[in-house]
Amino acid sequence: MPGAIDFYGHTLRNSRRVIRAKTANYTLTPADNGILFTNEGATGSVTFTLPTPSAKLRGVWYEFFVIADYALVLSCTEGIVADDNASADSVSYATTDEMIGGSFEAVCTGTLWLVKASAYDTMTQTIADS
Repeated sequence: MPGAIDFYGHTLRNSRRVIRAKTANYTLTPADNGILFTNEGATGSVTFTLPTPSAKLRGVWYEFFVIADYALVLSCTEGIVADDNASADSVSYATTDEMIGGSFEAVCTGTLWLVKASAYDTMTQTIADS
């Protein structure tokens, strides 16, 4: 099929951006590569768990956009690099009235997750490590 590639046994198509709303915690997989996730419709915090970085995940990326006024959290047991922290366990938009419109892009290097936040001036991202 033109414009499609095989990725870990899944066919990925390049014709249109896939957007998925999640209203409960979700564990990401390689098959979710390139998907834009939102928390549209959520009635509470939503945590997206990134897979542990590995050579097979090099170049895999996800994007996240806050629509509901509830925390959106990215977590991983190891390897998040975000906003001057090279060993974060999580990054989130979680400050009341400073969440809607915030977004993250997460790209795997094979050993780390590089997380880039996009926010308006008044938005606060929270970064945590153990």
